[in-house]
Amino acid sequence: MASKSASARMVGACALCAGVTLGNIYIGQPLFTVIAAGTGSSLTAAQGLITVSLLGYAAGLLLLVPLADRHNPRNLVRILGTLCAITLACGALSNGLTPIMFATALAAMFSIIPQILIPLVMAEMPPEQRAPAMSVILTGMICGIALSRPIFGGIGDYAGWKATYVTASIVTLIVSWMASFTLPNSPKVHRHSYAELFSSMTRLVRTSPLLRQVALRNAANYAAFNAFWVGLTPLLISPPFSFSAGQASLVGLLGIGATLAAPFAGKLTARSGPRTPLTIGLIALLIAILGFLLGQENLAVVFVAAFLLPIAMLYIQIPSQHAALSIDPAAGGRLNTVFMFTTFLGGAIGSQIAGMVLQRWGWTGLCIEAAIFWLAAFALSRSPKRIS
Repeated sequence: MASKSASARMVGACALCAGVTLGNIYIGQPLFTVIAAGTGSSLTAAQGLITVSLLGYAAGLLLLVPLADRHNPRNLVRILGTLCAITLACGALSNGLTPIMFATALAAMFSIIPQILIPLVMAEMPPEQRAPAMSVILTGMICGIALSRPIFGGIGDYAGWKATYVTASIVTLIVSWMASFTLPNSPKVHRHSYAELFSSMTRLVRTSPLLRQVALRNAANYAAFNAFWVGLTPLLISPPFSFSAGQASLVGLLGIGATLAAPFAGKLTARSGPRTPLTIGLIALLIAILGFLLGQENLAVVFVAAFLLPIAMLYIQIPSQHAALSIDPAAGGRLNTVFMFTTFLGGAIGSQIAGMVLQRWGWTGLCIEAAIFWLAAFALSRSPKRIS
């Protein structure tokens, strides 16, 4: 294990890198209206940028994260960061919606760096510091989610969406290489072939009811979270609010409040187990859903609900992910692949359904969709296989 000061530097650099790279998968959310206008596409077609980003990220989780169990993490982070920067630059050079979507999906696939960093950091930390360290990295990720929307939306408003892609490319390259220097520079002792890595993942899913439960629960959590973020921009740019796309994306800044709560979730998980933070997360998510449903024409209520949403997501994810990675620390990359692939598949499903629901039943229908996902998360928390 690394020294205390080296561990602190590594956790801090990994949190920054995680925030920047995760933010890339949300580049389409504040920009799809601008890209639709610039490419002559319909809003419905351009909204597909959100879904392909999540599907690209899910593909990266499935195909690339398992490599963390057999390759030098420093080199792996550098390669992925460089590939992500290149694909974002290709997006900036594209003029049609289809090539933009393709470049965005590839950039999202290479943006899975946070899911390599989390199990790596947990393996480097003593057991009592693992949940708090993970919460710091997740704090960085929430900051990335919260800040990416207003930053990308603001650049898109004032300099165009192409400038947004160029900016994301440059920052990703710099931050990923910077973080790589803090990581252990040692080859992995596991010499599994690529096929053996996938075979062992299948075995982990088959033999661990706990892994299946926490992964499905967080998928439902993320589906509800993503459904609202898909719908917030159309809600805020429409009457009675009539925001611009850039102004609507500023609502994402409310998510920074979750960064104040995340360390407490990690400490609470380490001290008293997963039940308490999980309960807090489910209650906060239910309050957010009710706020969005009952106060959809009240800007203050919408803001409060948007503030609670990422807090709820973190308080459900931290104990769930900690439980998944604790099953076998030596298989952290593969366990995290199963957990996060399931999570982002849930997010992609939630966002895709949200787009269809919004068109047919409006914001009320979207709130009902989120409530159904909340019920699924609640049921998976109350099952006989719940975390002890």
